[in-house]
Amino acid sequence: MRRVSACMVFLLLIMTSAAARPQPAPDDKVWADFVGWLHTMPPITQVVSVLKLYGKELAGKGVTREDAKLTMDRVLRMMRDRPDAWRPIFNRIYTTSGTTFNPEPTPLLVRAVEGHTPGRALDVGMGQGRNAVFLAMKGWNVTGIDLAEEGLAAARAQATRAGTSVNALLADAATFDYGREAWDLIVITYGPGFTGDPPFAERLKTALRPGGLLVVERRSWESRPTPSRGAGSSMAITSSSTTSSCATRSS
Repeated sequence: MRRVSACMVFLLLIMTSAAARPQPAPDDKVWADFVGWLHTMPPITQVVSVLKLYGKELAGKGVTREDAKLTMDRVLRMMRDRPDAWRPIFNRIYTTSGTTFNPEPTPLLVRAVEGHTPGRALDVGMGQGRNAVFLAMKGWNVTGIDLAEEGLAAARAQATRAGTSVNALLADAATFDYGREAWDLIVITYGPGFTGDPPFAERLKTALRPGGLLVVERRSWESRPTPSRGAGSSMAITSSSTTSSCATRSS
C-alpha cells in the first residue's frame, strides 16, 4: 500500500511540474514580438544583421541561450513560411538612417545586356532599383517587383531623378504571374532563396521569350543550383562571395 501511495505521489509531482512549466508562446505572438522589435532595433543595412541583433535582444531580456535558440528557430521558420515575412524586414532596412543607396548596376548585368536590343525586362526583388533604373536608361521597358513598399518608393524616386521611369509593382516573387514568353530579360539579384528551386526555374524559363536572357546573382553559400542551369547556361562567373549566372533561352 505504501509503495502504491509513493508511486501516486511521484506521478502527481511529475504532472504538477509539467503543468507549471511555461508553455511555448503561439507563433503569432512570437512573430508579433519580433516585428515589434524591428521598429526599435539599431540601424541595419543587411538582412544577416537582423537575427544577430535579435538574439542579443533576447539575451538582454534574460532569455536563456536554449530558449533564445528555440525562439530564433521559430522566427527563421516563419520567415520561410509566412508570405509577408520579409516585408517588415526590408521596409525597416530601406528606412534606416544607416542605409545608403548604391545607384550603380551590378557589373554582371552591365556585361550581360551589352549588345542586346532592349525589350521587356523584369527585375525580381528590385529593391531600391539600381538595376531597373539602369535598364530603363538603356531603353528597356522595365517592370520591377518587390514586396517592400519602401523599396518601391525609392526605386520610383531614383527613376524620376534619372529622367526615366519603371513600372514598380508591389508583389511577392513566389506568387507573381510571370506569364508565358512575356519577357526579353529577367534579372534576379540576391533574390529569395527559392530562386534555385527547379519548379521556380521552370516558371522563369517559360516566362522568357525565345532568345530571352536570364541574369541571376546569388550568395555563394546558397548551395542549390541557380535557375539558369534549367535554362541552359551560356555564361557563369563565380567569386568567393557571389555566384553569378547568365543564360539565354533557346527557341
